Amino acid sequence: MQQYSNYKKRLYCLFFLCLPAGFSNAQFNGILSTGLNLSQIRLYSSGFDKIGVMGSAGTIMSIGKRTSCGAEISYNQKGTVFRDSLVRYKLRLNYIETGLFLNYMLRNKIQTSAGISYAKLQSYKEFYYDSTFSLLSENLITINDINISIGAGYFLSPHFKVSLAYMQSWTLLNTQYQFNDLFSLRCSYFIKPVFTRDEY
Repeated sequence: MQQYSNYKKRLYCLFFLCLPAGFSNAQFNGILSTGLNLSQIRLYSSGFDKIGVMGSAGTIMSIGKRTSCGAEISYNQKGTVFRDSLVRYKLRLNYIETGLFLNYMLRNKIQTSAGISYAKLQSYKEFYYDSTFSLLSENLITINDINISIGAGYFLSPHFKVSLAYMQSWTLLNTQYQFNDLFSLRCSYFIKPVFTRDEY
C-alpha cells in the first residue's frame, strides 16, 4: 500500500507542476480529451462490450523533433458484461487515474504512444438481471491499480486528434485472478496547434 501511495504522489506532483507550463511555455502544450471505453474483466466477460465514458486533462512537452512526453489526470469507466445460459450480469467501475506517457510521431498526422498510470477506484455498481451472481460480494475488491497502455492517433487538424488506445491492468481486481482490459476511443483537443497550417 505504501508503494502505491508513493507512486501516486509522484504522478500528482509531476502533473500539477507541468500543467501551468502548458499555457506559458512554447515547449509545452495543454490537452483535453473525451471519449468512450470498451472494457472487459478477463475470465468474466462476453467480450469488450461494457461501454463507459472517459475524460482527461493533461500537458505534453516536446523532447525532440518527433518525440514528446506528458502527464494527465483522467476519469475512466470500466467494468464487464457477463452472460451465459444462467446468468446476465453487469459491473461498472469508476476510476480516477494519473498517468505518464511517451509519444512518437511516425508522420505529420500519425502519432503512436505508450504509457503507465496509477488508478484508484472511486465507486462501483453491480446490475443483476435474473440472478444474484456477483464478482465482488465474496471477494475483496482491489482499490488501487497499475495500468500500461499503447495507442495510435491521427491528427484531423493542428488542434484535434482522434486515437485508439489499449489499456491493460497489472493488478488483480480481486482474489479470482481477474484483470481489467479496455479499448479507449478518444477525441483530443490541443490548446496550441501541433502543426502550422503549412506543415499540416
